[in-house]
Amino acid sequence: MGFKMRFSQSVGLAISLFGVFLFQGVAFYVIGIHGVPGHQSICIEALTYLGTIPADKIMEIASASITPDFKNYSSIWHVVDSSGSGRIIDSLNLIKEQRDKAVQDAYHYYETRRGASCAATFGCYLHTVQDFYAHTNWVDYHVDHHLPLTTYDMSRLPPPDWLHSLSSLYSSLDKDGPDLSPLYYAAYALARTTTQKEWVAFGRRLCSKYPSLADAIFQVNGFTDVGAFKVAKPDVPNLKSQSSTTIGWSNFVSLENIKVSLFKNGSWQGDIVTLSDPDIQYHRWTAGRHSGGNAPLGGFYQIRVATLSGSHAAFSRNFILSGLQIIAPNGGEHWKIGATREIRWDALGVAFGVKIFLYQGSLCLGEIATLEDVESYSYGWKVGRYLGRTAPPGSDYKIQIRSQDGKTYQWADSSDSGFTLDR
Repeated sequence: MGFKMRFSQSVGLAISLFGVFLFQGVAFYVIGIHGVPGHQSICIEALTYLGTIPADKIMEIASASITPDFKNYSSIWHVVDSSGSGRIIDSLNLIKEQRDKAVQDAYHYYETRRGASCAATFGCYLHTVQDFYAHTNWVDYHVDHHLPLTTYDMSRLPPPDWLHSLSSLYSSLDKDGPDLSPLYYAAYALARTTTQKEWVAFGRRLCSKYPSLADAIFQVNGFTDVGAFKVAKPDVPNLKSQSSTTIGWSNFVSLENIKVSLFKNGSWQGDIVTLSDPDIQYHRWTAGRHSGGNAPLGGFYQIRVATLSGSHAAFSRNFILSGLQIIAPNGGEHWKIGATREIRWDALGVAFGVKIFLYQGSLCLGEIATLEDVESYSYGWKVGRYLGRTAPPGSDYKIQIRSQDGKTYQWADSSDSGFTLDR
């Protein structure tokens, strides 16, 4: 499958290492702009987004995911059987067997530092996990019955009665490419989500079989940021406030709801998100935001991931929130036009001067001032004045501060909400 999906620069570079492979008559064949087999593409997208698996291991898993298309693997590896639905049970049993084999390979390598790679075993059977959506009528049924598309629990046996038929290659059910089925993109998306869930199933199986050794087994096998319950991201010393970043963690020991919170110097600052699906083990975060607002700039921040009962909890490494941050006016103020009031802000890690702008709603009215020294942290503003003009009385005014580096504005912050200009 070659989807024209958007990739991050790093993922795109990693994908380009694979070169161009062309398949005909196999699930998710190549058509995409990256020239990457679909199974590899699914693995790279799904596992990179988790933020916990090292890049070299993602590439090893992705490379192994196309093995069944090169070797003489039986049709159960492709969830293909033109005779009826019985073969799906064989395929689901195969997934369970190969999941156990990947766990055993991981332990064997931990013990001997020799033998098959668990990453390769895991990647190989992901082919079958993903082919479930390309070669069954799961997607068709949900669309035909106007049901929300959901991922299939691969541990569920037997399959539901309505999952009545599987396809042979080139049959009407195949979703190997958009030219074969309009449901190709839906199948691809579900395969991607289920790949993430299968990583969690593999981790849970390993932790249940080797509870006291799980963290060490992951480490020795090269999954350095993975553990039974461990926060892997953010793993950088400095985060730009209000930037988009990934919080990523491993949870292979609890099925409880998960709460993600922000701490500073060991003290709770606010909650970031609560998740009801324990299989979801990442969250896209606007750095600094929490239930209490925006965290002030500074250091000794940590992310805490914990079960709601508190039975399991883990912290990220310490990090700094850097950038520009408006202190006043930050929303709700009433300032009298013509009076002199202090526009105040904080700055950390910003090397350039700043420009100050006046907005009303989303409309930029104009520039208030340019300051060469960002560390002045304040500006005496004759309220309402900008570009030689005076704004009229009204509400929903905001201040925006941008760092000026001569080319682009790398740092910026705006009032959290509007303030009012009074006569």
